[in-house]
Amino acid sequence: MTKKSLFIHSLIVFLIAVPLESRAQWSQGHGLENRSISSVVSSGKNLIAGDWDGYVYLSTDSGATWTFRDVVAIPWVCPNCSLIKLPIVTLFANDSEVFAGAGGIDSASVHISTDNGLTWAIRDSAFTQSINCFIMDRGILFAGINGGVYSSSDNGTSWSASNNGLTLSNYDSIYHHPPQVNCLAISGTNLFAGTSFEGAFISNNSGVSWISIDSGLGSRLWIVGLATIGSNIFAADFGDGVFCSSNNGANWSAVNNDLTNQMVNVLIAHDSSLYLGTNIGVFLSTNGGKIWTDISKGTEVDSSAIISLAVCYGYLFAGTNGNGVWRYPLSQNNTFVKNDLSPLPSKFVLKQNYPNPFNPATIISYQIPSNSLVKLEVYDMLGRKIETLVNENQHAGAYSATFNAVTNQSIK
Repeated sequence: MTKKSLFIHSLIVFLIAVPLESRAQWSQGHGLENRSISSVVSSGKNLIAGDWDGYVYLSTDSGATWTFRDVVAIPWVCPNCSLIKLPIVTLFANDSEVFAGAGGIDSASVHISTDNGLTWAIRDSAFTQSINCFIMDRGILFAGINGGVYSSSDNGTSWSASNNGLTLSNYDSIYHHPPQVNCLAISGTNLFAGTSFEGAFISNNSGVSWISIDSGLGSRLWIVGLATIGSNIFAADFGDGVFCSSNNGANWSAVNNDLTNQMVNVLIAHDSSLYLGTNIGVFLSTNGGKIWTDISKGTEVDSSAIISLAVCYGYLFAGTNGNGVWRYPLSQNNTFVKNDLSPLPSKFVLKQNYPNPFNPATIISYQIPSNSLVKLEVYDMLGRKIETLVNENQHAGAYSATFNAVTNQSIK
């Protein structure tokens, strides 16, 4: 073992970048194989999952294993035909309670758990349409259902319609109810609703009234996901991909670059990242939708329709249609990618280290234009490798690494 001087003035730095399709490490949760998982939330130290059969499951080991806990709804059976409508469980957790909404064609109910999903009790059974989503805004609980938006100021005990301005499509006009609301989101004091075939709506008065905001949203207007990052709001349209608005929905523009599957089912935001579930796999964007990366490509998740997404305990959880729930460690996402909306690099660049000369540390900056396996190695003037600074998968972006001659004491 040879000691190095603390005064190093000359270095040879090698950057090796191999473009990747995907090297994601997904693992399936045991106990939910072959289930259709419609919702996952965290409460206390527990994870809770709901499925397409009205069942609720619990995990106490960050989603590695799951056990059945309760039935919160039963299938609806047509009295005059053989049609069976399975109840889809939608979960929502606040600081002290977990809500589960589920229902059939002509009835639905809200259940509640106050012990992190261990036990459940019915809270309300007055809904006549399936419940698709929940959100809490300044103490008011909102539910998006197959017949518009309902609100509750007493934690779900009683509900009232909040549908003024939610326009009717041709289909809904026949049955005399507002459009199906698939998703809800909050940005500042504004509440957003995404509907089937009627696009997106905004309310600036806590759901008292709604205004249509469809300019630039595309032709389908089938909004299945809403997410916010800073002042930007993103809308996922089934069949048309993802759209972004920086002016509260007054105008939208498509952000579908590298999104190879636009049949989307769910969209969420976590920190500055967007996660998108499609009919074939999961996509990630760390720059506001400018570039999308298929983080499930080449895995079993890639062949599954993703119907729910959640971030809990350092993992991304993906609920599938008939293939259970899978988890993906967020540590695989590069934490050094710039998450702002600045332009991405167009080529590989290795910059001169700075300062140079240095004592004892220097910063080495570089850029990569695409998802790649990156290896950054430091050699001395005799060609001997001193240290490997980076050896991992990284997404397109600008990076920096620090070489410290004090902390590195051995030549490898």
